[in-house]
Formats: sequence, structure tokens, C-alpha cells
Amino acid sequence: MEREIIEAALFLTDRPISLKTFEKRFKKSREEIEEMIGELSKKYSSGPIEISSPDGDRFVMRLKPEYLEYTKDFASKEFGNQILRTLSVIAYYQPITLAKLAKIRGNKCYSHVKKLEEERLVKTAPKGRTKLITTAEAFSHYFGIESDDPEFIKEKMKELWKGDENDL
Repeated sequence: MEREIIEAALFLTDRPISLKTFEKRFKKSREEIEEMIGELSKKYSSGPIEISSPDGDRFVMRLKPEYLEYTKDFASKEFGNQILRTLSVIAYYQPITLAKLAKIRGNKCYSHVKKLEEERLVKTAPKGRTKLITTAEAFSHYFGIESDDPEFIKEKMKELWKGDENDL
């Protein structure tokens, strides 16, 4: 029954669930939870759905990247357009300071960055009186990009916009 509850929880949520959350819920060891998640991963291995881990500690059920192009019109948006625009600017200009991002996107970007950090899509580091922002490993995982290297992501973003920075 516990494995089925993990499966249902992963199915219902739109954000990754940590191993610690499952450990507390079922009072099971990390190894036992990882084993149940492994069994679920095998179950979904041959279809369009997968159970993946953006960071090794949290898990999410998602559509395999090769199906995204064919199904994106059916999906509801998990993030608002404004947050996605902020994320796009970060990916395109990275590394970018929070101060420069605010000049491009306005003051709302502060709450956007906070939300994106919570989702572990971006990471920040102190730089003087501001922060330096780059995409995190979970960014490429979430969007099905084959590398988490910031320069690779930057080049992918340039390809998508074909040099038209006015769309950002």
C-alpha cells in the first residue's frame, strides 16, 4: 500500500517530493523508500511517464522529455508567464546579477527569483551588495535539456530566440 501511496502522491503533485517527506510519512528508512521509488521507476520505464530526481533527494513524476514537443499544448502552466520570462532572462544572460535582472524585468523579479530558488531551478551566490544568478541542475532536468552547463543552456536559449532579444 505504501508504494501505491508514493505513486499517487507523485502523480498528484506538480513539484518534487523529498525522500525525507516519505520517510516521515511512512516511518521507513531512506533505503526502503528508495527501493519503492525504484520499483515505481521500473514500472514506468517503458512508457511516456518517468519518475525522476532533479537532485537525488527529491522525486517527481513527469512526462519523458521526448514527448514534450507533442503534448505541450495539452499541459497547464505550472508557472505564470511573468516567472517564466524572468527565468528565460536568467538562462539567456547567465550569470546575471540580481541588480541587472531588476533593470530588465522590474521589481517583481525579486519574488520570481525567490520562487525559482525554492523550486531549485536557479541558484544564487552573493556578489557585493547583490546576488549572482545562474540556472541550477534542476533547470535542465525540468526542461529536458541534455546538459546542465550554463554555457550550453545559454546557447540553447540563443537558438530558441534566434537572436531576437526583444522577446525577452
